[in-house]
Amino acid sequence: MKVIYSPEQNATFDRQVGSSSPSASKPEKVMADWKEHGIPMDVIPSPRLTLRGISRVHKSGFVMDIMDGDLDNGFGNRSMEVAESLRYTNGQCVRLLRWPCVPGSLFVPQFQGFTMPDGTQQKGSAPSTAW
Repeated sequence: MKVIYSPEQNATFDRQVGSSSPSASKPEKVMADWKEHGIPMDVIPSPRLTLRGISRVHKSGFVMDIMDGDLDNGFGNRSMEVAESLRYTNGQCVRLLRWPCVPGSLFVPQFQGFTMPDGTQQKGSAPSTAW
């Protein structure tokens, strides 16, 4: 199975900084679990998107506010570590959409969720169906 993943997409889960979700730290743990269980993987790195690239599907002011730490991110904090990881999680979506479809192939983007636990989305973000 082809897995789109880069270690840079992980962010530390720390309730001390007000994080409301451990999801930003999960991709690394999932990858370790799959490796431990012998799941065959062809790991394809996530590209690091530019702010302009992310702004193609989100309002640029929203993107800048998240990336500058002026607005809570989807994890309920203003962590710069989470902000940087978003370049890679968004990059996964781009990589997945641009990868050629090959019959019988399985591609797995290894990213945290982009919606809130209650199914809502953050103001200014694109709907998850945009991916």
